[in-house]
Amino acid sequence: MHDIRGFLIRKERIKKGYSLEALAHSICSISYLSKVEHHQVIASDEVYELLFRKLDIIYVRNNEVLDVRRKLDEFFHSYFSYQYGCEELCIELLAYEEKVKFSEVSLYFQIFKLYAQEMVNIDVDMNVDLNCYMQFMTNQEKRLYELYKALFLGESKKLFKNETLDIFIWKAKAMILCEEKQYLSAYDLLQRAYQVVSQRADIIGMQDILLSLGYICSYIDIHAMDKFYHSAIKLSNDHFVQAIAYYNMGCIFLIHQEHDKAIRYLKKGFKLCKHTHLKKEYYEKLFIYYAIHKHEQKKHEYFEKVVDSSFYQLFLVMNNYLEYDHEEEYIKLIKNWKDENKMLHYLYIMNCVKLKRYKEVYLESEFVKK
Repeated sequence: MHDIRGFLIRKERIKKGYSLEALAHSICSISYLSKVEHHQVIASDEVYELLFRKLDIIYVRNNEVLDVRRKLDEFFHSYFSYQYGCEELCIELLAYEEKVKFSEVSLYFQIFKLYAQEMVNIDVDMNVDLNCYMQFMTNQEKRLYELYKALFLGESKKLFKNETLDIFIWKAKAMILCEEKQYLSAYDLLQRAYQVVSQRADIIGMQDILLSLGYICSYIDIHAMDKFYHSAIKLSNDHFVQAIAYYNMGCIFLIHQEHDKAIRYLKKGFKLCKHTHLKKEYYEKLFIYYAIHKHEQKKHEYFEKVVDSSFYQLFLVMNNYLEYDHEEEYIKLIKNWKDENKMLHYLYIMNCVKLKRYKEVYLESEFVKK
């Protein structure tokens, strides 16, 4: 049993000065409540709701818990595949913090916060030792927590005997090398990891590392990127994995101005995509593609889908003006947001080229020192 709610009820009961008898009164027997608190039985949802109300803590219904769990799964899938949109999902999840504090996903959420602190400015109480909650963790939660300790708390030596975790560590280290622009070192590390998972016939591990190889090759060789992403697509039956691969290829080929490939991959991936956040990313890139190509009908069609985007003001200018490159507001916005992601950086450079600001092009392309 991995349900932590009984443990949390006991902790809150003691904190608020309730006796077992007082809390159980008119809800259940004292002996039954004791068994719930000591992890011997899992109560019905009705009993949990009554106990939570009496303790004046938020009760979250099953459908809401499942929704948060799905979002947490999506976050970690995106995080370890190093995908766009992860930060936006992270911000959305943080809005659930108080609501899930005493729910079945409370530990999963605490582990998520450990990873999220890399991306957004949040307060994480480092004095809270999750080791004492290990008995309540699922295998997935344990693995994520152990990986966090290995990567960020220097405990990797203890964990290298675990082959699965070993692969995760290699992959995460490769992504850190990628952030440091040591792309070839990252590539070599992932190739080693791929050999190991191939020998074990670990299909999930293989497709995951192929996605990462595709991402790293987007910096060094876009044709190798194409090969790795297509290998992941062929290997996987998961539409989410396929949609990620097509999305990344579409973005990179758009940036490299291979527009026929870009739109073909974006259209293929969009048809497969069922995930809300990734679909938003698709809408944005399809809008940008049609804006660049001055396809007014399609541009207006996709503009309707990006009204809740973080870059709405920029897209509004692109939508309202055919020659948006020369609009003062566009020039200002794209300069402010150029470091947000690869696509906006590309649009900024293209804008500088259009305006014949070649010094900025050289600076942004790192041909000369800033």
